[in-house]
Amino acid sequence: MRQKLLMGLFALFLSGVSMADHSAVEQRQAIFEQVEEDTERLEKLFEQQQWDKSVALALTLKNQLQSLQGLFPEESKGEGRSRSKIWDNWQDFSQRLGRLENNYQQINSALLAGNQTQAEQALDDAGSSCRSCHMKYRSLW
Repeated sequence: MRQKLLMGLFALFLSGVSMADHSAVEQRQAIFEQVEEDTERLEKLFEQQQWDKSVALALTLKNQLQSLQGLFPEESKGEGRSRSKIWDNWQDFSQRLGRLENNYQQINSALLAGNQTQAEQALDDAGSSCRSCHMKYRSLW
């Protein structure tokens, strides 16, 4: 009886670990989708020259990206659309994520300083950062 109880508790523990990893994958996917949607909104705000709204949205994007750093546990390797290269090259991936986060901080800072040209350049840089990272670290399926 005791052995069955221990086996049941062990199975429950393993399912909890698996659920936590799955949750990290779902969380990061949801955040990346939100970043994509918010970036498109930011581009439209730039086109409409709605700088006040752009300031807050750029800061939101920066914070969303900052929250991603902890959502790539080693146990989630191979799940979702992230290539295993992320974990093999964690320093490079983390730096790329940090640069993207910094791009949105630069947008925010430039707009607060009234420098729309610099903000537009930082938005272009953010787009380039996204594309290069996807090419290296995201699976097509």
